[in-house]
Order: sequence, then structure tokens, then C-alpha cells
Amino acid sequence: MEYILGLDGGGTKTDCYIFTRDGELAAYANGGATNHEKYDGGFDEMTPVFDEIVGGALSQLSIRPADLAASVYGMAGIDVPSQKTRMENYLAAKGFKNAIVVNDSFLGIKAGCPKGYGISFVNGTGNSVGGVDKDG
Repeated sequence: MEYILGLDGGGTKTDCYIFTRDGELAAYANGGATNHEKYDGGFDEMTPVFDEIVGGALSQLSIRPADLAASVYGMAGIDVPSQKTRMENYLAAKGFKNAIVVNDSFLGIKAGCPKGYGISFVNGTGNSVGGVDKDG
């Protein structure tokens, strides 16, 4: 069976879902903040929290990161290319393939804008705005 992981990571909590390709929920785990800016130790202090949450979802299905067909991570604090690259490199080193990392504000556009473009506001522990125009 092929699985796709989706993670919504914020400054207070994180939700991690694994779905089948047919869209059926197969596993769910949640936990604390995965916004690296929340931690004095930055990414180094955030990644154990991330690993516990994602590992919890994977363990429900007895699968490894490499067993996922794809994964998407919408994470607060991923604001500039260097932060995106750092998280992508971390995921690759852990065995995740076809991983997409974006600021969490872009999740709202994919979920709520049928044409694929629009504006999304996130008002949680912090706030952010993301936008995609017609040209992507």
C-alpha cells in the first residue's frame, strides 16, 4: 500500500496525518511545537519533537520514512530559502523521499483555493500570510 504523509506544524502544536493514496486516513499523531523559532536551540532543539510526532504516526503502520510515496510539511517558521533547504536536507538524511517543505500559510491555499492560487492567513500562536498568484 502507498502512503502520503501530511504535517501541519505550528508554534504550539503539530498534527501529522498519513493517508492512503485513496484518501483514507491511516494514521494520526500530534504533539508540541515544530516551529524552530520557538526554541532557543532552533532546529537542533525542534527536531526531536518533530521526530517523536512523525515517528508516532509511522509506527502505527509499522513503516519507515522511505516507505512513504510522498510527504508534505507545512511548518511555521519556514520563511526563507535557507530554512526550507535545512529542513529538506534533514528529511532527506532521515530517508524521506518526495518531501515538500513550505511555510504553513501555503497549506490553506492548496486546501481552500480550487484554482490553486489565492491568499491564506494563519492566526495561531503567531501569524503569517502566504499568497500565490495565477503564475504560481
